[in-house]
Amino acid sequence: MKISREQIEQVLQALQVGTGGDAASEAPKLQVVGSTRAVRAARRDAERVKQICAMIAALPEVRPDRLSQLVSAVEHGDYDPSALDVAEKMLGRIMADRLK
Repeated sequence: MKISREQIEQVLQALQVGTGGDAASEAPKLQVVGSTRAVRAARRDAERVKQICAMIAALPEVRPDRLSQLVSAVEHGDYDPSALDVAEKMLGRIMADRLK
């Protein structure tokens, strides 16, 4: 599965691992666990997580259209990714694997 730079940034933002921001000051305030409002919010969040997981599960592991483009580029010698692009994808893959 391809992981885009945008997806990596979303993961970093979700984990509040930034490029200079103070994660502690940006952390959401916790509500009292027993409150009705907190329970409703937790249920909404859990439902949203389920929806997102279902959307991710529905994504194809391989995109045939993109795969054929890449195969063609490699065969014709036109595929030449930069070292930075390769490194970013490798690190992104490592981060995504750790989240599983």
